[in-house]
Amino acid sequence: MPTSEKRQDGQHPAAWALDHATRELYDESDSAVVVAHAWDLMRAAQDLEDERHDGDDDPDQGGEA
Repeated sequence: MPTSEKRQDGQHPAAWALDHATRELYDESDSAVVVAHAWDLMRAAQDLEDERHDGDDDPDQGGEA
């Protein structure tokens, strides 16, 4: 898990995730904790999006075959 403002590949978390993490952890003084939470939020959002698409493709759930 990244513990700095940049992941090892040099990327920053998305602005929306960083803003959300900052609001959720308003009393956190360690920016690395906020950034790590932003990455967690991004992963959770991607998991939700992937699950939504999986359901769209599942014929048992009314999706395409």
